[in-house]
Amino acid sequence: MSYSHHKGFTLIELLVVIMILGILASLLLVSLSAAKERGRSAYCKNNLKQLALTWTLYIDDNDDKLPGNGYSTCGGISPSPMWVSGYLNNGVCKSDFKNTDLLINSQHALFAQYIKQKEIYKCPSDRKIFSYHESGENENKVLISSMKVRSYSLNWNMGWNRDFNTWLSPKENEIIDKINQAKSSSILFLDLHSESLCWVFFGIREDMFVMIPAAYHGKTGNISFVDGHIEARKWKDPRTTTYDKISFHSHAHRSPENRDLDWLFKNR
Repeated sequence: MSYSHHKGFTLIELLVVIMILGILASLLLVSLSAAKERGRSAYCKNNLKQLALTWTLYIDDNDDKLPGNGYSTCGGISPSPMWVSGYLNNGVCKSDFKNTDLLINSQHALFAQYIKQKEIYKCPSDRKIFSYHESGENENKVLISSMKVRSYSLNWNMGWNRDFNTWLSPKENEIIDKINQAKSSSILFLDLHSESLCWVFFGIREDMFVMIPAAYHGKTGNISFVDGHIEARKWKDPRTTTYDKISFHSHAHRSPENRDLDWLFKNR
């Protein structure tokens, strides 16, 4: 009688195979994650393209006058009409967080006559969820979890309404009211970090961030310009993307010799 001997895998060989499969799986997941983020970044760029086009259409329809930009209080209340409205400060006006009327209702937004889709105002990589309490029935507090309805803000030099004159306003000699005053290379709309996004404008001082740009797309922020082009800007200074060290709502975050801040200020 003869016997057939079949040699099987040793334990060490099985462990090596499992380890190799694990490494391959992790590489695949990283690749898929990067591909998804590229898709979200492309969607974000398209949003900014639509906003820049709408800004141009509004100017063409209104004798070269720029759409309003500036302050509003809760519920979209502002002395002068603006491109959109809303006050999304994390600790003050949470009722505006999910109020899409502030974007697509013509009572609150000049852009509403052109843009009917609320999704255009939201970067798909901006997924920060804020939790807060709201009064419910019988005055009981109800815990609400919500993302902000908007991710983008407009350069405060563009169409500033001058309704409020505070330190948190652009300088008078930098305000642009008519399109012929604008440089084609100037920033229009910027993707802001959700924690830092308050009003509908963003500002930059020579020596400080007033609002903090987002870096959702692999430490890159998407930006639109007056001439209509979109740029994915790779932030070069780690202080620009180290959000856990930033006091978002002080709106006075100094960052000496920050190359990103210098570039933003130069192209404001």
